[in-house]
Amino acid sequence: LPTWKSPNSLTKLPVRGESLAERFQKSGLSFNNPDAQFGLIIFTGKNFAPHLTPILSELKFLEKQPVEILICTMAKPEAILGDQAHSKISIITDSSSQKCQQFGVTKEYLSVILVEKNELRSRAFYHNLSEFDKFQEALLKVNYMLNSEIVAAKSEQADDRNLSNAGLELAHFPFDSLIEHAEEITINLDEVPQQELKLVRHIGYEENPAPDEPIFSQPISMAVNSNDKIYIADYGENNIITCSLKGKVLETIGRKGQGPGEFIRPLSIHINTEDEIYVWDIGFRIQKFDKAHRYQKSYKIQKELALFTNFQIMKHLLFFPVVPLVGQDLIEIYDLSSDQPQLLNSFFKGYEPTGSFSNKQAAFFSHNILNISSDNSRYICINRQHQPFLYLIDLTEKYCFKLQLIGKFIKKSLSTKADAGIPDFASRNIINDICIYNENIYILLNGIIFIYNKYNNKNIILYYKNKFKYDIFKIYKNKIYLLSEIDNLITIYN
Repeated sequence: LPTWKSPNSLTKLPVRGESLAERFQKSGLSFNNPDAQFGLIIFTGKNFAPHLTPILSELKFLEKQPVEILICTMAKPEAILGDQAHSKISIITDSSSQKCQQFGVTKEYLSVILVEKNELRSRAFYHNLSEFDKFQEALLKVNYMLNSEIVAAKSEQADDRNLSNAGLELAHFPFDSLIEHAEEITINLDEVPQQELKLVRHIGYEENPAPDEPIFSQPISMAVNSNDKIYIADYGENNIITCSLKGKVLETIGRKGQGPGEFIRPLSIHINTEDEIYVWDIGFRIQKFDKAHRYQKSYKIQKELALFTNFQIMKHLLFFPVVPLVGQDLIEIYDLSSDQPQLLNSFFKGYEPTGSFSNKQAAFFSHNILNISSDNSRYICINRQHQPFLYLIDLTEKYCFKLQLIGKFIKKSLSTKADAGIPDFASRNIINDICIYNENIYILLNGIIFIYNKYNNKNIILYYKNKFKYDIFKIYKNKIYLLSEIDNLITIYN
């Protein structure tokens, strides 16, 4: 089926904070055939079970595939198979419906999952199919993936570079395909409840500085480690300033220069789960420091004019947004496990500035036109600042949804016009920054922070009352850290 495409009518199963392996373990299910590389799991309620009998003939195309079929049903086995027998089909009776309910299946529906058995990682996941034709579409999808994706990927396995603990084949990960077929969710911000943030303190506020408080020259990026220590990349001073939660200066890292541990206009900073520090500067390199601030190594990434970027590090993988003057913007993925960064993949190609050189300059210098955030292990969230939507990609479940924001606030931002000679989007940042924390997506807009959770439906808008314009923020331990490049300060809220 070379021209077959994913049907839009299929609905993917929500993640609900648990991986497939976690839910599979809780359900007590197991596979029997050790030789089968893949497993096709069909969960069905009582009402749908009788319809499976004629459908089983549709599974014949799987006989030549290295796949085992496991049917978990609330009905009796004979209600499905009857007198038929199939060498690759096993049936587990789930009369109490606990196993089916673990996967969100009710008596009116069924779900289809294709997994790689050795890692219990899903390749296809379709939930609550209530019509025969949709089930057939799901089976076609399974067959297509087995033939064109998994079998092909198996032959290229030696070239894959994996995320160590999760076993993710990032070199062949279908980012763009997931984005193209993302589930679409629309939120009207006018209908979301609001709550005012509680101010903790300002840091670097020039009108009333404390004796031991920093005065920033040009703060441009920020990160927070596991001990609540704040790291600020100061573009103007060519160094990294560390502060306590109370705003006291603790240490200054680096100085102007091109040597190890020195900076030429530091632009972006990231801290991983081990409190290791990564800093990107205008010298087209990322420098790594340990948690004691000792220089470790440098990674040279020569990208012409790929300056303003809020990169992310997951294990040894670098997610690096590129915004060139010529060509499309995109996100590149590098493996940092060796001395030289190895390009694994690229995705999210899209906006390409057109017209005069000044238009392209405006696009390039509208800081962080590509936003990216991660939870350091599983989720990647991306968007372009001038667009009122974002994408969340689940690397474990290979699932993506698009979150579209609407309402009066968005209309007002979209109506903003730029000065003559500059494209509108360059002064129309709708989403200034994004963060993922505890499976919540935090979205920084002008004057508000929208918190979205797909699975508990407890969305809220947090607003603050001050005169400052914030460009970047971080979330850690229920505190919100906001950085204003224009006002040269950091504000902390509860």
